[in-house]
Amino acid sequence: MQTTPTAIAPHYICLAVRGPNALAMLNGQCTQAVKSLDDRHAPLAGFCSTKGRLIASGRIWATQDGACIVTVGDVVDALTQHLTPFARLARVELARDPTPVSLQLADQPLEPGVLHHNGSLWQIGEHGGTCWVFGRDREVQVEARLAHIEAGFALISEAIRDRFLPQQLHYPLLHGVNFQKGCYTGQEVVARLEHLGKVKRYAQRLDSPDTLSTGQEITVEQWTGEVVDTVSTPTGSRALVVIDANAQSEQLRGVPFTIQPVVPRQRP
Repeated sequence: MQTTPTAIAPHYICLAVRGPNALAMLNGQCTQAVKSLDDRHAPLAGFCSTKGRLIASGRIWATQDGACIVTVGDVVDALTQHLTPFARLARVELARDPTPVSLQLADQPLEPGVLHHNGSLWQIGEHGGTCWVFGRDREVQVEARLAHIEAGFALISEAIRDRFLPQQLHYPLLHGVNFQKGCYTGQEVVARLEHLGKVKRYAQRLDSPDTLSTGQEITVEQWTGEVVDTVSTPTGSRALVVIDANAQSEQLRGVPFTIQPVVPRQRP
């Protein structure tokens, strides 16, 4: 068994993209249509390599001076490096935003991607009945991370950067890919897979008696999988793992939605 230990729980930060062309620049680099965003919606988006693999992901929303992305803290440097050449051409600035951000269970239901303002406190709804809370310095709730795993949802962290296609993490089904928008880095690979291909390995929920780490390679029955995200439990670990689509085991519980293409097939 090969491992890539990441024992420290993920932290989240905001990457500010400042300038009048911020949304247009991001629209040309992410899986989501964000060119006409407002300050009430923050869609899920992924940023891909030329091979279509996710190097970062998060939610994007419009600000008074451009846009902002909430993402996993340890991929911000890689995301900034990826965006810098395009930011220079668009004459926009990339900078870490000092606003505290944490992941919490939502006190009141918020649809994923809905941005809610309440005085100085503002939140963005997320999958699994969770939300991003901005402006208050809080620890990330373990229960919220568990809720993400139960919802079949994960953001890209450094341990899994540039390893998975959006479809393997169900981003199209979680409203993280727009197949009607224009080109972006990796778009040809992602679109071809959705229209013509078949996903042979994708994320499933896993209950394990072992202590797992994000990025770890594991074996379930005769199948090999990779841990996308994991949280320790009293009986071991609960995780989201990318594994063969045909894998079956008492440890595997699938995901809580139907796995299917989101666009019509061009051929069987």
